[in-house]
Amino acid sequence: MAWDRVTPTTVANCYGKCGFFGSPEEVPSELEDPTIEDWEQLNVDCTSDDFCTADDNLATCGARTVEDIVEEATCEAADSSDDGDNIDVGDGEGLLPAAETLHALDVLRRAVAADEVSDDTCTHFYAFEQSLLGDLAKKKRQKDIRDFFIKK
Repeated sequence: MAWDRVTPTTVANCYGKCGFFGSPEEVPSELEDPTIEDWEQLNVDCTSDDFCTADDNLATCGARTVEDIVEEATCEAADSSDDGDNIDVGDGEGLLPAAETLHALDVLRRAVAADEVSDDTCTHFYAFEQSLLGDLAKKKRQKDIRDFFIKK
C-alpha cells in the first residue's frame, strides 16, 4: 500500500514546509449571548434568551419499547377507523377487516405470553394463530394499478 511507503522523513518534511503557527488565536471563553434584533417589537412574554434556549433540554430521540409502538399503532388504527372508510359492522355480523382481526390476535398473544394460561392452551393458541394467519394470507389480493383510478 502507498501508506506503507511513507517514511518519518517525508512526514517531517511536510510539516517543515507548512509548519505550525507559534501563537494561536485565543478562543473567547464565553460565547456571545444570542440576541434577536428588534425583540421588543414582538410584544411577547419571554426574553430572547428564553426563546433561543427553550428547547435545549428537549429529548430528540429515545429508545422505544414494544408497548409504545403497539400503543401508537393502535391509536393510529383507531383514528383511521373514524374516517368513515370502513364498513359499519352494525350488530356484529359480517366480515371484519383483517387489521381488526390481527389486532385482536395481538391482544390474545400478549395474554398468552404473560403466562396467564396453561401450556396446553398455549399450544392450541399458537396452532390457531398459524392457521388464521395462513387463511388471511390466502385472502390477500394484490392491488391492480387500475384499482387506483376512477372509472368513467
